[in-house]
Amino acid sequence: GRRDYARYRLSIAVPRDWTAISQGAVEIDTSGAKSLYRFRTETALPQTSLTAGRYELRQITVDDVSYSLAVLPGHTYFDAYFDSVGAALPGLIREIKNDYEAALGLEYPHPRLSLVEVPIQFFAYRRLWTVAQESVQPELVFLPEMGALCEGCDFRRQKRRSTRSQERANMAENAVEIQSKYLRTFAMLDLLGMRDPGGGDLSRNSSLETRWYLLPNYLSYATHLFSARWPVLNFAFESYFRERISAPKNTWSRQWSGMTETERANLALKQHGLADLLGDVEGVGKSIREIALRAKGRHLLMLFAAASGPKAFGEKLTAFVHENRYRNLSDTELIAFLAGLDQGGISHSGRDRRDPAALIDSWFRDTELPGYQVERTESYLVRDGERTRTQVELDISNPTDVDGLVEVNIRYRQSQTLSWWERRAEGSDYARTLYLPARTRKSVGFLLDQPVAEMILDTYVSQNIPSLIQVPFHEQKLRRHAEPFSGERSEPLPSDADETDEYVVDNEDEGFTVLDAERTSWLRRLIVDLFNLEESEVHYTGLHARNPPNSWSATSDGKFYGRFILSGYYKKAGDGRSKVAWRTQIDREGDFDLYYYCGHPDELRWARRNHRGTTSLSFMVYHEDGVENVSLDLQDAEEGWNLLGSYRLAAGPAHVELSDRGSGRTVIADAVKWVRRM
Repeated sequence: GRRDYARYRLSIAVPRDWTAISQGAVEIDTSGAKSLYRFRTETALPQTSLTAGRYELRQITVDDVSYSLAVLPGHTYFDAYFDSVGAALPGLIREIKNDYEAALGLEYPHPRLSLVEVPIQFFAYRRLWTVAQESVQPELVFLPEMGALCEGCDFRRQKRRSTRSQERANMAENAVEIQSKYLRTFAMLDLLGMRDPGGGDLSRNSSLETRWYLLPNYLSYATHLFSARWPVLNFAFESYFRERISAPKNTWSRQWSGMTETERANLALKQHGLADLLGDVEGVGKSIREIALRAKGRHLLMLFAAASGPKAFGEKLTAFVHENRYRNLSDTELIAFLAGLDQGGISHSGRDRRDPAALIDSWFRDTELPGYQVERTESYLVRDGERTRTQVELDISNPTDVDGLVEVNIRYRQSQTLSWWERRAEGSDYARTLYLPARTRKSVGFLLDQPVAEMILDTYVSQNIPSLIQVPFHEQKLRRHAEPFSGERSEPLPSDADETDEYVVDNEDEGFTVLDAERTSWLRRLIVDLFNLEESEVHYTGLHARNPPNSWSATSDGKFYGRFILSGYYKKAGDGRSKVAWRTQIDREGDFDLYYYCGHPDELRWARRNHRGTTSLSFMVYHEDGVENVSLDLQDAEEGWNLLGSYRLAAGPAHVELSDRGSGRTVIADAVKWVRRM
């Protein structure tokens, strides 16, 4: 929607024991029977609000910004947790604000900020055209009663965790340090959105749409982008800035859920353009639509950023926002700004798009997504002049017809003074965005001053599952004759050629089938039929090898084989009656080596309870001379391709089956390949 900016004046008379809160400078006249409040805004605002009631008011001024906290009588439960931090409060507020603004690249544009407690019934809906909600007004945030819905307002839990951590570490912190952490946690979680809330009940509850992030006060209420042609363009504009202050991404949470919300959003984007997602789409929830719009919006602005230089683009866009504060921007003005940048011939969907309007229109309507293949990663120590540095190398390709982006995040190897979750919360130590044009391979070198522990590739909007590709590194060793390399080398990918000497069938291919589908329990069938329920489609479940499902279930993980989707099927070991099969067509007869891809040998080696001996997988291989039962000993299996045997195959169909018979606890089906012997 469109925002109209104006200067407001507002007057209200309230009982003398009440407080009125609104935007702008206030004058209070207490000479009459009631208190008369007169508000006047210093700058043009898109909206204003009014709150009045019996409030207890706390105020503090830091660096020309007046901060207020208005709470209802008797709701000062937090005082017990902040009885020692008073003197340090100005410095703490200044530090939190400066850190946020340094990351965001924008300064707070108002002379005041009020946190106002409102009844628990207060509810704000999310919108698909802006991050702003009614819970956040210009100069003001409406916090839920007693902080009940804010992850960071449970100070009792914070204190309990802090005490436990100190006991485990055998160390003590003073009261000011501890209470400063309480306030910082609340700000980072609930006001700034710079920390991952984890798996708490509140963060998992999708019905709680209300959020209290301050970003609209920096951007949405200061500069608004209106477009009738592309209604989500403002959301894309906001998403670019929002990404600057987003919490670090983690790769561990998906093992429990099987798919992240970002991956679900990418699946939705493969089927529906942004124009479709603005309406109700069957099977796509509102939260997934919002994540899809946010991801695609960030992707659009980052395409422009990557083509003209991320740093230069960020500085120019930030200046553009500053120059257009307190007004409504048109899409024509944004296009003129983008057209003035050096885009270097960026494209979308394989077509040259030097015209920003054409690129945005394609972005808004197309459903094609890029996909990436990590071909090689390596890390070692190298001599760079008189210094020994860490060399990280990455070969990555984009074989699709759509330009794409990958963000590279590298974490340094640290001492054991911090726990793994504390390290993850701190984010990456080095980040860089790679622009990957369609059908291009890049070799990238990173020259760093510290040993590295891991590299995480964020594929943004893509076909990749997992969308975050995690690459752990072992301890680096010195290569005496290696030459240091920092930069990028690009080359076009060759056109697809028919490969007749190698036939690969993955579980994502049409040649893979589950032969014996297990029966659904009679109780489940009865409930579904009785209440006319449709069973929801879950693309991939979490991989729980110690407690596998009773039927073949699709799962995804970075260790599986795949082009863009790294996935497989797994189930509890059974009696051999449940099977999967891989089929392909051989163009001419010959001798072939047959391989099975084993991405999780350690998980497959887990034996059943009370079982002694080796663990194995049972295959049936169909070949020119008949059928052969083949057993793969998992004690000797390596991560990757494992040879099952060599066979003579006639031209025509080739066929391999895997049964659920096994001495281990879990059976996993991923990919097989036939390789012609020369």
